[in-house]
Amino acid sequence: MKNNKYLLSYFSDTEGEIIVGPKASIKNLIKSFHIRPNRRDKIKLDLNENLMGCSLKVIDALKKVTCDDISIYPEYENFLNKLGNYLEIETDKILITNGADDAIRIVMDTYLDKNDEVIIPIPTFYLFEKHGEVVGVKKTLVPLNPDLSFPINDILEKINERTKMVVVVTPNNPTGTVVSREDILKVLNKAKNAIVLIDEAYFHFSHVSCKDLVDDYPNLIIVQTFSKGFGLAGVRLGYIISNNEILENLKKVTLPYHVNGLSIVAGTAALDDLDFVNHYVNLVKNNRQYFSEELGKIGIQTYPSQANFVIANFGENCDMIYNSLNEKGILVNNVSGKPLLKGCLRIAIGTKSQMETLVNEIRDITKE
Repeated sequence: MKNNKYLLSYFSDTEGEIIVGPKASIKNLIKSFHIRPNRRDKIKLDLNENLMGCSLKVIDALKKVTCDDISIYPEYENFLNKLGNYLEIETDKILITNGADDAIRIVMDTYLDKNDEVIIPIPTFYLFEKHGEVVGVKKTLVPLNPDLSFPINDILEKINERTKMVVVVTPNNPTGTVVSREDILKVLNKAKNAIVLIDEAYFHFSHVSCKDLVDDYPNLIIVQTFSKGFGLAGVRLGYIISNNEILENLKKVTLPYHVNGLSIVAGTAALDDLDFVNHYVNLVKNNRQYFSEELGKIGIQTYPSQANFVIANFGENCDMIYNSLNEKGILVNNVSGKPLLKGCLRIAIGTKSQMETLVNEIRDITKE
């Protein structure tokens, strides 16, 4: 085997030892997401989680889990019916997933081949670029407008007969900006021969969804999640909304029982407490306004957001403030390296007490 030059060229390291390597699109891929250890005892404003936690009905339901809930494969029908009622959509238009990340992966794996062209406005959620690289697509990256609004004219100009997918995230992560329904319709009508994938992970805070359009546009796929409004990031539960034909194709890619039974228990209970979601959304809106106003008093610019986080521009002091907050046990996300966001931190909106603590720490740091 060592004398086989073909094998050596594909499976050898520099010293000639036989190894098994990944496919070409993976080999040079840079790990772009690093999970921080030991977050539990800190103020966690870095990952846009629901910092109120989850509904107590979810905790009660998990305490009542039976052996069957764990020892047999999960059943989805009752949960799907409840989710369909909540969304006011037929269950044959819903595919549950292992979080929204899994939903994005399933869609891209189903509809994209190597060298297919995908249009992605940037900056946005990292997974679209990351998994696009895994598939081996050709990415057309379109910067947002200078005010961080959706670059509709540039997007429409880029759509052509080679376009296989257009990504739209609204509210967008990391900017918190929304895409108008008018602009989404323009994209859908221009990209009739491509998949239009809309990530609505933060729709609870904007109160805007295009789920009602799936019957009218056969190329539309919508992704939502239980991680944000419902506070279930830890159980990994999301779903895809689309027409029946698209979902049948997506099901060919999903693994059997890919959503675990405890997630279903938690999701079912969460749907029984929509008052919790509404309370959390109102808390975010109030605390987001408070936080933005307080930073403004210090002379720090924030951008309008319709999500559970804001972008704050600290300029040349960005890294210093980021590191200082981290040392004090306050975690935020440094997005300064992303397009249009130089000098910026993305900060999730937590409880009033957490935001007051953060404001006081920023005020002290900037004084120093």
